[in-house]
Amino acid sequence: MPGFCNTGEANSGHKDGVFFIPGDCDVPFRPGWFYHTREDNAQKSVQHLINIYLRSAGSGAYMNLGMTPDKRGLIHENDVKRLKEFKAALDSLFANKVFGDEVKIENNVGTVEFGGTKRLNFIKMAEFLSSTQGELVSGYEVDVRKGGKWETVLKGQAIGLKRLKPIPTQDCDAVRIRITESSGTVKSLKFSGYLAPEHLIGVGTAIQENDIRSLPNYRKLEVNPASQFTPMHPLRYLEFPVSRDKAISGFVFTPAAGAPLGTPDRCTVEIQQDGKWVKAADREFSNVKSNPVPQLIPLDNVKTDRIRIRADRFLDGAEEMVFGEMGILLAD
Repeated sequence: MPGFCNTGEANSGHKDGVFFIPGDCDVPFRPGWFYHTREDNAQKSVQHLINIYLRSAGSGAYMNLGMTPDKRGLIHENDVKRLKEFKAALDSLFANKVFGDEVKIENNVGTVEFGGTKRLNFIKMAEFLSSTQGELVSGYEVDVRKGGKWETVLKGQAIGLKRLKPIPTQDCDAVRIRITESSGTVKSLKFSGYLAPEHLIGVGTAIQENDIRSLPNYRKLEVNPASQFTPMHPLRYLEFPVSRDKAISGFVFTPAAGAPLGTPDRCTVEIQQDGKWVKAADREFSNVKSNPVPQLIPLDNVKTDRIRIRADRFLDGAEEMVFGEMGILLAD
């Protein structure tokens, strides 16, 4: 595409801009963007994929799920299986519809009467957008009526292309949406509610990205900078003492926030055996610049008293390693 992109504004845009350009959320289906046989069973979980969907498509963006063909030129059968499971989970979010679709807005309020008590926990909203009509809503609240009294269960700002919002499970006889701020008159909205599986939408719990560091077998490694490098030897290795008592199933490299200059995108893990350093594994950190999340280097349940990570290649040709955190996964 001809032209250029102002990357400083690409992630925010302009509230009153001329063009409507939805966000584009790219995420790999496996740990990285490229095919590796060792990752044939490393697909993201269904729950992880649903979390990503709610935070991307559920916020008016497009979720681009990065798939890669295997050495046969085919999508691996394990990937196909997980995609089908993901599709089934997505369908279940909208299988039990309680109310909707379009609600008329009068005096900035749209109300849906149920004619009896119904249960819901998931709200879907969207504005009617066109080539001549962009987003209008910049503030809204959703209320439910219980026992003749209104209770606010959701507050937000933009609605735009789509908003998917879990709410605490409610037994109520009416629901309404109130427009608290807008750049023009809102005449109607797409507004519907569902009773979705609670374990998928995180009712009662925070919806978060899976983070390897939250696993119970994760151990953070403490870095002693004074022992890592000298002016004659730039920081390309990080060495750590570990306990030989427990086997190690993985090394976790967490980039510094924003993946600054000096972030490696290819690393080797070595362990000390009989006084010599031996290669245990290596890994390419695919798309780490755009997606600086913890990177796992799987290990074959090794036992050692010293372990080190070596930066084999840096982003933007840097010479010294920059990082946020290092850790290991202990074998079960």
